[in-house]
Amino acid sequence: MSWKFSGPDHSDVASFVRSFCIDYKSWNDTAMKISDGLQHSEKLAAQREAQDAYSRFLAPFLADSVRLQLISFGTEASFDPERFRLTAITEKANGWNVEFSILHSHLNFADDYIAEIENASDGKFLLRQVWYVDPFPEAGTTYLAYL
Repeated sequence: MSWKFSGPDHSDVASFVRSFCIDYKSWNDTAMKISDGLQHSEKLAAQREAQDAYSRFLAPFLADSVRLQLISFGTEASFDPERFRLTAITEKANGWNVEFSILHSHLNFADDYIAEIENASDGKFLLRQVWYVDPFPEAGTTYLAYL
């Protein structure tokens, strides 16, 4: 299966986060295609391929110290650029927090996220983490690492 990624758009931080969403959706949709209908060892092989592709797609976006979570893909991509809405950009000492929402395709609400972006020494942007903003936190945990 051919995995096609456009890579980061470094023109501004909002475009950078949007380009992450574009490549995430491409990865999610391809992962669904290659695993759909498979069982047992074929399904495991497809999941390993999806994990490898996830690491490849993220590599040009990520800061060195980022530790990835286990992959998760589905029929509706978590970061669909067609449902992306930028809500705020806050400048930090060495970067930005980009707040954005992804509208659900069949429900009347959105999931909220914060992307931590650092400014690399070469002027490019690097993703430190994408945090899911939990609207119903248990034990006080409001931000959950998504990558």
